[in-house]
Amino acid sequence: MKTYADSYLYNKFPEYQKNIMEFLMKGERLNINNKEFDDIVFEFKHRQIADYLYKILKSPKVVLIEATKAMPRALKVIAAKDPKDKQQYKIFVDVTNLVVKNSSTGVYKCMDIDTLVAHLVNAMVCMAYTLKPQLLLSQNIQILGMQNFALLFTHVADYLLKISLDPALKARVQLMACMYFAEGILGESYDKLRFAARKFTGLSEREENIIELYKDESSFLNIKTFIDFVGKVLKKENITVDIFVDRWMMLYGTTTPFGLEYFPAFSAIITDAYVGSYINNQKTIEKICDKRMVEYTKEVLQKGSTFVQ
Repeated sequence: MKTYADSYLYNKFPEYQKNIMEFLMKGERLNINNKEFDDIVFEFKHRQIADYLYKILKSPKVVLIEATKAMPRALKVIAAKDPKDKQQYKIFVDVTNLVVKNSSTGVYKCMDIDTLVAHLVNAMVCMAYTLKPQLLLSQNIQILGMQNFALLFTHVADYLLKISLDPALKARVQLMACMYFAEGILGESYDKLRFAARKFTGLSEREENIIELYKDESSFLNIKTFIDFVGKVLKKENITVDIFVDRWMMLYGTTTPFGLEYFPAFSAIITDAYVGSYINNQKTIEKICDKRMVEYTKEVLQKGSTFVQ
């Protein structure tokens, strides 16, 4: 499966890898089983949106870390090999400034329990995606994920190119986003989602074939090659990946850029907004995705229960 390191945006900034290694090696690993965390555990159990999230919080494969230097907002939850435990894959959650210790009593307090709940949903997705993706990526999750991604992507494209003035043009962009989501983010053959994509966009097989004439082996390799592909199909060569990503982050939040390339990061865009933690620009995301955001998250939470058990 893909990792952050496979993405164009991650590799554009080499300091990400250095930050992660420093975080894993130097950060303080919190033991949620200590009695000092009882208040957080109590509040978490009463606010969680799925009963099994408590198991995720307590899992030895999930590590809460408090660091001197917080991780970038887009990398608060990561799957990585643990340099302190035989390179086993674990999910690391940055709780710097989120989980705070009272210096006089030693008791820990969570400053925003909804944010912790959102991070644990993301941790579950990261864990399932890394260890047993076949249990997570059901047909329904793939289709609903594709639809949500296409809506979010097309909204940014419309902001930059005013494509909604031509419904047929907007539908073509949606279909291209579906193609990219299938191959570039899920790493699947578009053929598996072809029918669902045409049904969602309303485009015919002929119109789909015309778009595919522009495709080459690198079109869906990463977000840069995909933006280049979109520009070629629309004959809008002035659209660049930097312009698109800047607008994406302005509309959806600074936590969201890796959602353009990496499935767990995309999933977090939707589930963070559903939890209602205001980690991202959830009002905008709710408005664009509407009921599909709810349907997607409920499906993910249901699949998560299967994975945890």
